[in-house]
Amino acid sequence: MSSVMNETERQKQLYCTPPHIVKALLRREFFPGTIWEPAAGRGHIVQTLLDCGYTDVIASDLNVWGYDPCRSEDFLVSTTMADSLITNPPFDRKREFLSQAKRLARHKCALLLPVDFEYTLDFVRYHESDTDFPWKAIYVFRQPIPWLNVKDPGGKIRFAWYIFDRGYRGAVLREKISFQRNSKNTGKAHGTSCNHPRSSQTAGDRVLLAIDNDASDQYGGSYK
Repeated sequence: MSSVMNETERQKQLYCTPPHIVKALLRREFFPGTIWEPAAGRGHIVQTLLDCGYTDVIASDLNVWGYDPCRSEDFLVSTTMADSLITNPPFDRKREFLSQAKRLARHKCALLLPVDFEYTLDFVRYHESDTDFPWKAIYVFRQPIPWLNVKDPGGKIRFAWYIFDRGYRGAVLREKISFQRNSKNTGKAHGTSCNHPRSSQTAGDRVLLAIDNDASDQYGGSYK
């Protein structure tokens, strides 16, 4: 896949999520039952879930990007339900996606969203007071996300995984995390590729996942 975003991808806000960004989430959270990715794009999140041992994964998207199997479906008007939902939604529809995700996920959902999204007063008031589908955690990446179809991610926008869990009770967990990627093809990766809190599943690639309390990465530089 080209590392340069084409005009169609730009217009439809397709930002392809790297595997190590997904695995950083899977190290920290377990997702029960069927998992739905409703903005699947070229299938990078879905494929990472499959690589990590999740077998009941559904892909859909409003647009056709060539990933198969992926059903054509407008998530924002859908009545389909799933046990869990994981997605990187279009930037200009992030609020609608989050509201719909909490309507259609039976147990848990995770959305990759800008960090400044959290700091709007209405967002905090609403989600921190939602006892039906509580806001569980926010895992903030110190580095810019290196989108697979963007040559130079740059910019100052930071992203985070926002986690909502019907069974959670307690304060919102806030954690800053970093990621590293292993550039070598030999040797054992540091840590376990896809371990999450309730599984020993591992992936076959050589990705180094988010490392707590480590502010350096393979792209050079530190993030405070």
